[in-house]
Amino acid sequence: MKSLRILLVADDLKEANKLSELLTDMGHRVSTLISSVSVELLYFAQSLPDLIILDIDLVKNKQNRAELADAIEQMKRIPLICLTAFPYNAAIEPESVTASIPYLLKPYDHQQLKKALERTISDFRSSHILVSKRAEPNQPFQGFKSNPKKDYFFLKQKDRYVKLKIVDIKWVKAANNDIWIHTAGQPMKYGISLKKFCLQIIHPDLLRIHKSYLVNLQHIDAFGDGLVYIPDGSPIGKRIPIGEQYKSTFLSRITKLKT
Repeated sequence: MKSLRILLVADDLKEANKLSELLTDMGHRVSTLISSVSVELLYFAQSLPDLIILDIDLVKNKQNRAELADAIEQMKRIPLICLTAFPYNAAIEPESVTASIPYLLKPYDHQQLKKALERTISDFRSSHILVSKRAEPNQPFQGFKSNPKKDYFFLKQKDRYVKLKIVDIKWVKAANNDIWIHTAGQPMKYGISLKKFCLQIIHPDLLRIHKSYLVNLQHIDAFGDGLVYIPDGSPIGKRIPIGEQYKSTFLSRITKLKT
């Protein structure tokens, strides 16, 4: 099997680290999202991974099921597999859209996981060959309702809408239910949560790296020790923390020169 770009969604950091190491040993590139399945999953999936692995407790939290069902509807063009300790007839209602997800029962070994991934990819490709009218593989799935060719959007400021170019955004900071958009000029406040902003404004240069911060990758001058540095006129620059659950996705989007 060729190397895959895998998005691992888990609700247990310890288990996620173990699985991530196992998948990395298989030669895959793994981005990990520690979440109980929320709209953040849709945001992280914008990078169009080759496969999404869900390792979450669907029995304990009924809200997970509803949110997962909604997320799957938005991501029909990405193969999914669920890791679970329970057979599906005990974990998820039969009428639920999640019942159609391939799954692998725990505990499993290296070979069982490898075969499950291969089968999931193979079955997904076979089923989608029959749908000739699908969008091209490199196009974003329709759930985001965004046009990747648009490098700007309009932001309401007082009595008018002002054009804001993506290239001008340095970082966006959450402040309760508002956001502050930082550019070379004065920061602009807008009455929307960072989560909603991330789902509405989709662009390959914009990446959420912390629960309170989104950054423009083009403006990062340096990173290390859990921080990114963005020029802001000061000698050191703006220091923005990288959240643990966002770290692997951030590193997967950065090109580094290897020795």
